[in-house]
Amino acid sequence: MKKTIERPLSSLHASYRPERDISLLEEDRRQRAVNHTIKALDLACDLGISLVILHCSESPIQPGDRPKRLDQARRSLAALVSEARHRQVHLAVEFLPPEWLGAGSEISDYTCTREMAEISVSKSTITLDLPVRNPELTLRLTGILVNQITIDGQPLREAKTRRGFKSGTFYRSEIETLLAFNPQDNKVRIEVN
Repeated sequence: MKKTIERPLSSLHASYRPERDISLLEEDRRQRAVNHTIKALDLACDLGISLVILHCSESPIQPGDRPKRLDQARRSLAALVSEARHRQVHLAVEFLPPEWLGAGSEISDYTCTREMAEISVSKSTITLDLPVRNPELTLRLTGILVNQITIDGQPLREAKTRRGFKSGTFYRSEIETLLAFNPQDNKVRIEVN
C-alpha cells in the first residue's frame, strides 16, 4: 500500500531552456521568455506557492555579450518583479557559475537595492521589502551616528577596517556607515542605535 505524505510546496523553478532565456538580445524572443516566466508566476499563485526561482541566462555568456545581456536581464526582471508583486509571489535569482548571468550579485544587487526594493524608515528602524532574494546585501547609511546595528534582532559585528568589512558586519567611516548582511527573508527589519 502506498503511503502519501502531504507537504506543501514552497517554491517553483521556472523553465530554463534556450528559448526561455530572459537575457536574449532579440527583443521579441526576450519578451516571449518573460511571458513564459509570467506563466510560471501564475502557476505558483494558483498552487499557493510563494517563491519562483529563475535563471537570468540559460547558458554561459561570452564576455563581449555580457553587458548587453545583463541589461536585457535587468529589463526582464523589472517586468517580472512587477508581475510577481501583483500575484504576491517572490522571485529568487539562482546564483550560477561565473560565466553565466546571475553569478555573484551582479543581477540581484542592482535589481533589489536600486530599483525595486520597498524601503521605509521610521526613527531608527529601516524596513526592507525585497522582491528578489539576494545574499550579501550591502547598504550605505549617511547622516546618522551609528553605534550598533541589528538585522531582524541579530547584531552585526563592527569591522574596524574597510578590509575587514564583510557579510555580518558594519563599517563606520567619517562620512558613512556600510552594513553587509545576508537577508533570511524578503522582509528585513534593521535597527540602528
